[in-house]
Amino acid sequence: MTASEEERQISELVARLAGKFAGLTERVVGEEVRGIHREFEDHRVREFIPLLVERIAERQLSRRVAYRSAVAIGGPTHLVSTRRERVLSVRPDASAPQAS
Repeated sequence: MTASEEERQISELVARLAGKFAGLTERVVGEEVRGIHREFEDHRVREFIPLLVERIAERQLSRRVAYRSAVAIGGPTHLVSTRRERVLSVRPDASAPQAS
């Protein structure tokens, strides 16, 4: 894949996701997508980069929309977003007494 082809796919992705996440501006979607894309700059194999960027961006934008919705209705303002956070949230508190 050429650099121009990859850039075309990323631009199309921004437009597609901006339509899907209508509550977010195209600028916000573009910044998210291009930020994720930059994380793959040094990867030699480029064929699947746009697909990976799309999957990561969809997940992050969905979280952003969910957060905004929760805040708007006065719900919880914390969302568990990573596996590590989920693991940490279910571990017993080290200072709590443990049953023997």
